[in-house]
Amino acid sequence: DLKSKYDSVCVKFVHDEGAQSFRRITADVDPFKALHRYAGWTITYSDLYAALATQNSFEDMMVMPYLGGCEVSVDCIKTDGGVVALPRYKGDAHIETLRFDEEILRMTNEILRKCDLQYPCDIQFRYLDGKPYLLEVNTRMSGGLPMTCAAAGINIPGLALDKLLGRGCPMPAYSLDERVFSNVELPIIIK
Repeated sequence: DLKSKYDSVCVKFVHDEGAQSFRRITADVDPFKALHRYAGWTITYSDLYAALATQNSFEDMMVMPYLGGCEVSVDCIKTDGGVVALPRYKGDAHIETLRFDEEILRMTNEILRKCDLQYPCDIQFRYLDGKPYLLEVNTRMSGGLPMTCAAAGINIPGLALDKLLGRGCPMPAYSLDERVFSNVELPIIIK
């Protein structure tokens, strides 16, 4: 049913860490191209069916449209003066961008209002045909938080510690529309 409505479909186990079980269902898998990607990133429907058929039962899985657009990771914390929400747009290269996006920020604030998350969290979205969709809400800091903080000029872990210790958590000034290098490869010589 989903395949009739969307170009591509994907599947993963509901309880997963780091998207290890994520697979995009494709008509065929080029074994050579698969060597250049994360192992198991794609799978044919017949191979998926065959793998699941080997088990008497297995944990729940999600089947959903494949969201092939840009991924956005929003690092957040509630302060005494409002929500700090830093949307980091992940690119294909090693450059990511902090960007003001009214729709992403509106959706983030609505999630934080409904879930009442007080401490650092990471809310992830992914685009399909120019529309953002919620991927997940992580009630922890993201792996990319140091990059986000450096680019925005804000210390989210420091704010969280002050809040936890009862020192107050004022709303800091910060900037968006900054580029972040997510992977800087420099040679290091150790003598």
